Amino acid sequence: LQGHSKFGKYLGEGTSRGEQLQAAPLKNPNKNAHRNLFDFWKTGFTIQGNSMAHKKLAQNDRGFSLIELLIVVAIILIIAAIAIPNMLRTKQNANEAAAVSDMRSIATAEATYSNTYGSTNGFASTLAALGPAATCDAAHACIIDQNLGCAAEPCYRNGYNFFLMSDSGAPPFTDFAITASPTQWNGTGSKNFCAAEDGVLRYEVGGTASKGAPIPHDTCVGFAQYNAI
Repeated sequence: LQGHSKFGKYLGEGTSRGEQLQAAPLKNPNKNAHRNLFDFWKTGFTIQGNSMAHKKLAQNDRGFSLIELLIVVAIILIIAAIAIPNMLRTKQNANEAAAVSDMRSIATAEATYSNTYGSTNGFASTLAALGPAATCDAAHACIIDQNLGCAAEPCYRNGYNFFLMSDSGAPPFTDFAITASPTQWNGTGSKNFCAAEDGVLRYEVGGTASKGAPIPHDTCVGFAQYNAI
């Protein structure tokens, strides 16, 4: 009993009220002191690190300078100067290829028209004569669609205007000349085309402007101004 009274009991182990109120002794007080010191330094470093991070974020929030913005704008302009002309040239090539294809369709329609109405009319002298109508006849043969066979020339498709004419003064028309010219020179195209009853598709040599009227038949078939494609 004396031993118990001298050292005391841990909480909950005593037999008397006084003994139960004694706290258990610290197992390693030096360890707790070291831990508290470590936590102090750790907290200090954490606060200092957070302060540096906040300063860095504040510096990054300053935005772009005028010189940086000018450099970005200059780069965009250089890319646009390279890309836009290439895109326009690609579009022109596509329009020109479509115009040549449409001219072949018109030339084929002329052959069909001549086989059907050739004894009285020969070839069609206008695109409307090849186009659609409620009643298909020599005036409207219903061979090509309403875009190419429009009622009033020029007929427009894919950036090109189309014309059809004949040097013959009256039916039967013994010749014809198809003209395809860009609506905007160096915009929708940069070549003028023509074709005649010989089936040869031609382009203008040294063309500099769009045509506002059909190319005469004799001019189209003359290789001085128009070469075969």
